[in-house]
Amino acid sequence: MAVAAGVAPVELLLVDARPVDHPTARQRGVGRYVTGLLRGLHEIDAPLVALYGSDIEAAVLSEAIPGLNLVRWSPQAVRERVRPGTWYVATQLMLHPVPLDPIPSVITQARLPVAAVMYDVIPYRFPQQYLVEPNAHRQAQLRAPLARTVDTMLAISRFSAVTAAEELAYPIERIRSIGAGVEDQFVSPSVRLLPRPDRVLPRGVDRYVVSVTGGDERKNTEGLLRAWGLLDPAVRRGRHLVIATAHSPAVLRRWEGWADEVGVRGEVIFTGSITDDEMVAILQGAELAVMPSTEEGFGLPV
Repeated sequence: MAVAAGVAPVELLLVDARPVDHPTARQRGVGRYVTGLLRGLHEIDAPLVALYGSDIEAAVLSEAIPGLNLVRWSPQAVRERVRPGTWYVATQLMLHPVPLDPIPSVITQARLPVAAVMYDVIPYRFPQQYLVEPNAHRQAQLRAPLARTVDTMLAISRFSAVTAAEELAYPIERIRSIGAGVEDQFVSPSVRLLPRPDRVLPRGVDRYVVSVTGGDERKNTEGLLRAWGLLDPAVRRGRHLVIATAHSPAVLRRWEGWADEVGVRGEVIFTGSITDDEMVAILQGAELAVMPSTEEGFGLPV
């Protein structure tokens, strides 16, 4: 980790592991990213303490990363580890909605240097979509000055770094792009050829285009469905569009309505929640993968 001027070299990392079971992060990009970050640090033998907040978080991390140094989060747990070279890695700063303690007061009181993971600044770039509700607007107003207090930011992409510097008025020279931390099961040559995921792909769905989207407007599922409807019927014939993502009943009804509007309802498969192996298998069998999002910090579905 790059060290800010006047800050002691890194001797211990206190990493906030709580997003692995955060209501808006579990099983999504942020929760998965924090697990991957911890795994990567553990594999290189970084001096690391993963601070968890619940038994569920501890169980998830113990299974995912055997041997990880886990400590239940508490002010006392932090105080016991304060010494020159101890850093706090804030993984919740850019969660939506803002958690109650992205940088807990005990960290500030102990004057620990802070490295904050920067996922994206999408709410600041699209305020008309994300910051209309008064509470969301207030949270954004509070979070920007808090973000400017951290010693360094760890951005998941160069794009996240540049947009964070622009939107938060944070010095770009203090932001390091550390990458997206894609997990091994999604990376060649560790990926093995998996059997067809019959649970989520009905019989007869053999030629298809896949997209990993979401219920958020910027994921642009509506645009994807309407674009599918604009394709030449001869191109669509014999093919399906597979939208591989979890969804609520309300979101599914909205998507099905859009598909009905453009006359492609019978050509679209909405998988709902799927396992990692099912996701890999769906991607392996696809003729084409499409990412319709209008903006992403990195775009982990890639």
